Formats: sequence, C-alpha cells, structure tokens
Amino acid sequence: MFERDVTKNDIDRHNSLMISGDKNQKKPIYDVFLGGSCGNTCWRSEIVIPYLKRHGITYYDPQRPVWSENMIREEQRAKENSRIFLFVLDPGTINATSFLEIAYFASRKASNWLLFFLEDTNGVIKH
Repeated sequence: MFERDVTKNDIDRHNSLMISGDKNQKKPIYDVFLGGSCGNTCWRSEIVIPYLKRHGITYYDPQRPVWSENMIREEQRAKENSRIFLFVLDPGTINATSFLEIAYFASRKASNWLLFFLEDTNGVIKH
C-alpha cells in the first residue's frame, strides 16, 4: 500500500503490466477513487486522505493544483482501475459534472460507490 499520492508513472506502469499480463486477471490498482467536489474544498486533504493513509488504503486523488486536458486520460484510467468510488459533494462547489459522474457510476458499478453530502463548506460530513 502507498503512503503517497499515485503519480502518472504509477498508472502507466500498471497499465503496461496489465497489457502484457493476462487480461482476465485484471486487478484494480487503487482501492478508492476520490470523486466529487474539487476547487476550494478541504474534505480530501483534511478528512479522507489522512484516514486512507492511516489504514493503508490506496487511492487516486484527481484534484491537482494545476489541471490540464492531458489529465483526462490519466483520470479515466484511474476510474477504470479503482475498486470503490467515493463521491463527496460540498454545497459550495457542486457542479453538473459531479452529478453526471455519480449517475454514470451508479448505473455501471452500483455496488461499488459511496456518496456523501457535506453539511457546510467547513468539511463536516452530514450524518
């Protein structure tokens, strides 16, 4: 299990191993894909990522300080290679893309996703 963020090289290395190996034995590279609200949010860095690291759970965090279009492919590979999809929606940053992703994964991998709505923009998860 990692104690760091996964890099593009990790994904490329994993994908090349999957291509050269038995395609029927495809295993996820990440335990959790961190989907949902991006931008000015703290739920990843202050709540979820520390928890995942403490418990040795691998994850892919698509939120980057600088985003570019070439990251679309990297993020898609990570989505295809994750066991669980965690979506956290912050009321201050909800957008149509988050809802489209949630609908897509709900229809495609119904038993492998979790959805949380934050009560406020301070990172408090509503129970």
